[in-house]
Amino acid sequence: MISIMVKDSIMGEVESQCKTGIQWTLTTQLHDLDYTDDKCHLSQKLQHMQTTSDHPALGAEKMGLRISKEKTKVMTANSKQREIKLKDEELEDVQSFTYLGSIVTSDGGADEDVKSRIGKARQAFNTPRPVWNSTSISTKSKLRIFTTNVKSVLLQIWRVTRSISKKLQIFTYQCLRRIIKIYWPEKISDRELWARTKQDWIPVEIARCKWNWIGHTSRKPTYDTT
Repeated sequence: MISIMVKDSIMGEVESQCKTGIQWTLTTQLHDLDYTDDKCHLSQKLQHMQTTSDHPALGAEKMGLRISKEKTKVMTANSKQREIKLKDEELEDVQSFTYLGSIVTSDGGADEDVKSRIGKARQAFNTPRPVWNSTSISTKSKLRIFTTNVKSVLLQIWRVTRSISKKLQIFTYQCLRRIIKIYWPEKISDRELWARTKQDWIPVEIARCKWNWIGHTSRKPTYDTT
C-alpha cells in the first residue's frame, strides 16, 4: 500500500512537469494504467516514455526504492524505434502484455486476446460437466449457469471484428448444442437453436456490455485533484 502511494506521488510530479500521456479526451490525458502493485505508463512519443522511465527512477532512489529492470518491459506500436533505457540499461521489448485479463498486442489486434478468452471460456464450460449432463437440472437453469459462468468470461472483449464475432458465435453454438443435447449427426438451424435457448446474438450482447460499461463510467463522480 505504501509503495503504491509512493509511486502515485512520483508520477504526479512527472505529470505536473510535462504532458507525457496519451490524449484521452479533448482536454485530458491518460498517463498510466494501474493494476495490483504494477503500473503501465502510456505515451504517444518515445522521448516522453523515456522521461517516464528516468524521473520515477530518480524519485524512487530518493525514497530508498529501486525500479526492477528485470520486471520492467516496453511495448511500442507503429514505431520502429524501440530503445528505452532505465539507468543506462536497455529495457526488454515485448510484443504483448496482459492487463486485467486482456492481452494487449503491439499491432493493436485482438486475435491473441480472443484465443485466450475462448480458452478460458472453454475451461469454464468443461468444469461443471456434470451439470450439463444432469437430467434433474432444467434446461432453463443450465442456460442461466452458462450465461453467468461462461459467457461472462467470453464476452469481456472490447474490439470486435466480423471474424472475431464469428469465432465467438461458433464457440457459443457448440456449448448451446451440448446443453440442449443436440449431437452429431442430428441437425438444428441457427435460428431454431437461438429460439430454443432464448439467447441473443453475440454482437448484440457485446454491444450491451459496452453500453453498460460506458453508462457505469459516465455515472462515476469526478474529483477535483487540483
